[in-house]
Amino acid sequence: MNNPYPTNMISAALQAQVEEQMRRDQVQAQRRWFRRGVAMVFLAIVVAWVVIPAARAPMEAEGLAIFALTFGLLFSGFIHWRGYHVMSDAATRTRREQLLGRMIQQEWKADATSEKAKRTLTLSDDGELVEVDEYADSTASAIR
Repeated sequence: MNNPYPTNMISAALQAQVEEQMRRDQVQAQRRWFRRGVAMVFLAIVVAWVVIPAARAPMEAEGLAIFALTFGLLFSGFIHWRGYHVMSDAATRTRREQLLGRMIQQEWKADATSEKAKRTLTLSDDGELVEVDEYADSTASAIR
């Protein structure tokens, strides 16, 4: 299997996280599209067997019921096709790149916030910002 990631750019842990999230997303998408398709089939059956005969005379309802069943099954087939299309190689590749970008941004943000937390600034007597050494500040307050 070809590795879609440049090995010198991305750590193995990040690749594992992306692949795990991809697997979860694909399972959720497959379930979601399957439920939509099944719901459409049941909706077509209810319309054809209950709604149309209740709204029309029995002789007029036959043609409309056949039309409703046919339309419902064709639309359900479209939903199943769309579900397979979402799982295609191109869609998977695009989703993988989006997840990878999002996870890299999260790591950068985590690194940036941890770096900022290390620096402490205070206002000096003459109104200038001065970086405070936390260790020296804590020892000076302990001596007093």
